[in-house]
Amino acid sequence: MMVIEPNDELYDSLLNVLGQHTAEDLAGYAGLGDQDLLHIALPDWPYQVKLHLPENYNLFSDLAARYVSDGKVDANDIAIMHFEYKPKPWQYGLRDLLRVLKRAMRNRTLVEWRAARYYVRLCW
Repeated sequence: MMVIEPNDELYDSLLNVLGQHTAEDLAGYAGLGDQDLLHIALPDWPYQVKLHLPENYNLFSDLAARYVSDGKVDANDIAIMHFEYKPKPWQYGLRDLLRVLKRAMRNRTLVEWRAARYYVRLCW
């Protein structure tokens, strides 16, 4: 996750980036999304530490159990869990639930399981 402060200069820069690339240039991006545009416009952002938030503000769901069991994050401090792949928790079938449960057992923490259940409850 990255933090940027919006301003007119950045806005103009992003529009300029779009104008400089042909559809062929952008074909490698499966439907140019907001993150793709930011990566093109700000290619050095990964090296700007001041733009980064701690892991607990955008923890990938499939890494949550491992990060908690390794002590990289405290389960109680997770602010945002990102379910980055499909299906999303509210679409989970039995196979998906078993995959999450397997990670929970391997890492001895229910952090991802609880987050998935929370999302399901929000949607129903």
